[in-house]
Amino acid sequence: MANTIVVSIDCEQFVYNTDKMLDAMKKQIKRRNIKVFDGDVIENDKDPVYGYRNNGKYIWWDDCVHELDDYPDDYGTIPEFVQISDTQFNPYYWIDVIDHNSYVWFSQEILDRLKFECICENEYQAKTSIQGTEYTFIVTSDDFDENDVKKGCYNFSTIDKSGIIYMMD
Repeated sequence: MANTIVVSIDCEQFVYNTDKMLDAMKKQIKRRNIKVFDGDVIENDKDPVYGYRNNGKYIWWDDCVHELDDYPDDYGTIPEFVQISDTQFNPYYWIDVIDHNSYVWFSQEILDRLKFECICENEYQAKTSIQGTEYTFIVTSDDFDENDVKKGCYNFSTIDKSGIIYMMD
């Protein structure tokens, strides 16, 4: 599960400069000597709407604080550049930290080994192991093309606690 680091940065002084606010969060983390790792979630408890869905939540990546993406869920999702791989993160990594959705992105390596079969009208399934755990990927589509999965067109996904990953287009 992702670590959560709480910072206290007054957002109002950065109303028109998000980059400076993100930098202020990073400086506070460094100043407090907090161990932070790629994929950790940063929560700003001074965000005016903190606590509502993913407001005030950010992600640590490559020694910087980044905003959550507003696609596919405009309440905030893990950014596309943060991907589930065979060596980093698992599909449940953020499930109890990011609210309102469980969208994640998969590495090209994982997408390339998915071989889908039709299990019923407009529903396709593939299975693969990620970090030693078996997962079932399901796509429901009227015009499914497995090559679209390889290109990442279905890469953002939602996962439930049973190990089923629903891929979305």
